Amino acid sequence: LRVVGAGGGGEEPEWSLERLRSDLDGLLRRVAIAPRVVADTTGGLAAVVQGAVASAGFTVDAARPDFVLEASLALDDLGLQDGWYWQRGVLEVRLVHADGERVRGTKRWPIKASALAREGAVKRALDAADAVLRKELRAAVLGFAAADATR
Repeated sequence: LRVVGAGGGGEEPEWSLERLRSDLDGLLRRVAIAPRVVADTTGGLAAVVQGAVASAGFTVDAARPDFVLEASLALDDLGLQDGWYWQRGVLEVRLVHADGERVRGTKRWPIKASALAREGAVKRALDAADAVLRKELRAAVLGFAAADATR
């Protein structure tokens, strides 16, 4: 947006959107997060969480993290229903200070998937968890920081 004068010319804004995005990306790269899987019924959650943390713009650092992102994916096998194998469960992430003393926030998402084979349903559920984390992890972690700042 710009302020437009009577002559039709616009004034440059003090802060450009591109610059703000760039600054935010730079700040997020300075935050080191160690992903840790607490529970996983699929066996593939560790790679999914590590990839999601990196794609959210944070630095993955298990040696000297600022925070630990604890993740769990608990699926229930609903069995065969109308020719489809169903998996339903909950994906949960929890951001904890590296010292383990304080939890910054917790977020849960429902996961549901089906396929013609049980293994396919589990794979699709893991893919659904991957899609959710890649889409929403950054906003969730920033929300944890914003919620903590208001306390």
